Amino acid sequence: MRMRELQSEKAENMGRVANKVVVITGAASGIGRATAALMSQEGAHVVVADVNRTQGEEASASIPRAVFMEHDAGDERSWERLIQAVLGRFGRMDILVNNAAITGTHGPTGDPETTTVENWRAIQRVNLEGVFLGCKHAIAAMKTRGGGSIVNISSGGAIIPSPTNTAYGAAKAGVLNLTITVAIHCAVKKYGIRCNAVLPGGVRTPMMLGLFETVARQTGTRAVDVEAGFASRVGGLGRLAGPEEIARAILFLASDEASYVNAEMLVVDSGSRWPSFLA
Repeated sequence: MRMRELQSEKAENMGRVANKVVVITGAASGIGRATAALMSQEGAHVVVADVNRTQGEEASASIPRAVFMEHDAGDERSWERLIQAVLGRFGRMDILVNNAAITGTHGPTGDPETTTVENWRAIQRVNLEGVFLGCKHAIAAMKTRGGGSIVNISSGGAIIPSPTNTAYGAAKAGVLNLTITVAIHCAVKKYGIRCNAVLPGGVRTPMMLGLFETVARQTGTRAVDVEAGFASRVGGLGRLAGPEEIARAILFLASDEASYVNAEMLVVDSGSRWPSFLA
């Protein structure tokens, strides 16, 4: 039995984020859950942070070396409690993935004329303010230990504006500016903290599938047809990404393999931002 344990420990120590403490918000499903599973596979201790307790506990139970901590990304007190709990349990935090996001109280669709203030504020609270709060409190936790890595999840919608995606796109564009701001601040202060962003294109997540259902209801079509039409327009590969494909990009930026990558925007969209060349 001891030999097996030693072999297991040796294999774990060979992981790309071996023995790192990783906090992932919105990790109960979608990209966050795929990232949590991959980080664990690569040897990390993972905190599955999510507002959904039922899904979060189920996710953490299925992932080795993972624990669930209930967390509302848009609430500063929740961030204070989360960081305190992480430091109390592990003594440090090495990596933060700011992944939590919502599509709003009335769905993500809405042009500048019809988007409600309620929907705008709900989306900004989690998708932008939540990232700001994560960066703020992660810096405080990481700088005293000589550094760390922050990966913010933006969106291809941040660089491909759409009049039907007003609030969500604006929030994700703000994440890009914030990412560079945090990276430069930490570099100037010599904190040893890197901050980068991943911009996914179309990803087959529960959030995206919910969007297809919303559009289908609005247009009187089927969700499967909406998905097929969207997938045909998302780039050279002509399909939606799997959450694990985005997770691999997040892992790279979070790991020491990207030790000289800072203030960067990694677009993972199969080339959909170049529609004129792919038509």
